[in-house]
Amino acid sequence: MLLNPEVDHPENCLIFDTLGSISGYRHGMDRGEISKDIYRLNSDELLICRKKVWNEIKNDINENVDGHLANILDE
Repeated sequence: MLLNPEVDHPENCLIFDTLGSISGYRHGMDRGEISKDIYRLNSDELLICRKKVWNEIKNDINENVDGHLANILDE
């Protein structure tokens, strides 16, 4: 019943919200929900780490867009 990332496709059973929280998704919702709970995928530590990564990605995107708009970057 648990998702095995080496065999299953977790992206078909789990979804992240904009705050980094994970929930079951689509046809694998039951397996996704059970795996999320057993693996503690929404622990405070993981949520903080996901938020940090998300903020780094957003900052990189914003810097690239700003650089492009200022004609500093040409790609």
